[in-house]
Amino acid sequence: MRVANSIEVPAAVLNILLNETDSGHLLSASDIGVRLQELEIPCSRKTIYRAVEVLNTYGFDVRYEISGKEKGYRIEHLLSPAEAWVLMNAVNESPSLSAKESENLLRKLSQILSGHDRRSISVPPPSAVKTDNDHVTEMIGILLEAIRDVKPVEFVYYDITVTRQKKYRRSHSRYHLIPYMIVSSGGRFYCVFYSEKHKAFANYRLDKMEDITVIDEPAQSVPFDPQAHIRSSFQMYRGDAQTVTAEFDISLTNVVFDQFGSDIIITNVSGGTFTAAIRTSLSPTLTGWLLQFYDRVTVLHPASLKEELCHIAETLLLKYSHVKEGENNGGQNSETAGDH
Repeated sequence: MRVANSIEVPAAVLNILLNETDSGHLLSASDIGVRLQELEIPCSRKTIYRAVEVLNTYGFDVRYEISGKEKGYRIEHLLSPAEAWVLMNAVNESPSLSAKESENLLRKLSQILSGHDRRSISVPPPSAVKTDNDHVTEMIGILLEAIRDVKPVEFVYYDITVTRQKKYRRSHSRYHLIPYMIVSSGGRFYCVFYSEKHKAFANYRLDKMEDITVIDEPAQSVPFDPQAHIRSSFQMYRGDAQTVTAEFDISLTNVVFDQFGSDIIITNVSGGTFTAAIRTSLSPTLTGWLLQFYDRVTVLHPASLKEELCHIAETLLLKYSHVKEGENNGGQNSETAGDH
């Protein structure tokens, strides 16, 4: 009769518990013994008990529980089904990850769960357009290593043309920069690099980078404030912060809080509106955000932002004035054609 070695039984018991047990499903020692026999791994009940002890000694949380009439062993998985779904959905929705990379990550996340929980989780189809770059996670690993060791990296960077072709910047010549931090913004991944040549930080999208390599040479570290950089480089905070005062329709209360935080200063609430003082910067992102609520927000300060909004309104009116004129002319032409 074949004798199992000291590693074979604990490893097999671990796989059985990971796949078949969770908070709602237990396996008795007899059940585990049957599974091991099916795998042609000889063992006794005492061997199973010892395997459970070994697993707990090495950090696996194997528990013996009684649930109603059922009693047996289960393993505490690293992620609950809810936690796994949150991560899987984030992977699925990320436009910085290709369909191939997303599928690979989803498969690995699902393996953390029991088979019962895997079958109960349904991740919606991605709504984001996926990148064609299949090496983003690989590049993240390379960049994290370079950040840890304070070493520069080299890569090529491209844009997508209207014909959906790659157009490499700098005529395909390589960038030589020092990575400081990887950031997620708007669902996309960026790396914050420092340029020794320009003595400044800049952000580059990971899904537009290719052929990245770490240069085995020490780099001089410079002072870097991650929070200050994020506020000055991403979303509405690009540039120096100023106080923007605006009157909002009361229906925008949650929208304003979601965008700027609940600690903004509300100076007045009356007649179905509220006035808020918001600390932000005068960026194109802020202007675009305000324009989507054109009839429900009135900017009161600063004057430069009011002037910019007026300029945009006048430009749009001029640009699209021919549409109304064309409709009128078209109606007259139709009537004339009908008379003939």
